[in-house]
Amino acid sequence: MAGSLLDGDDFSSIGVSKAAKKGRGPTDNAMKAKIAVIVVCLGGAGYLIARQNGMFDSKPKDTRTHEEIQSDEEEFQRQQKMHEEMQKLPQYQMGDA
Repeated sequence: MAGSLLDGDDFSSIGVSKAAKKGRGPTDNAMKAKIAVIVVCLGGAGYLIARQNGMFDSKPKDTRTHEEIQSDEEEFQRQQKMHEEMQKLPQYQMGDA
């Protein structure tokens, strides 16, 4: 009978011999191992590319303008001076107890 692409009920291709059907165990495991190695390599490559592009940076990029940065620095300096002045007041000084 000619024309069928499938041989039997197990849906294996015609080109597979009966001996190969019985001894599939090691070849299936080898094929699974190859697929696992390929998946791991592709995943690692994807991770490295994403890391190079900055997708895993712990610090977000600063998108503030120069004026906003300068304003924040001036506010910090003002707070530092206020803190130093507060340290000089007698009620904030630590005594020997």
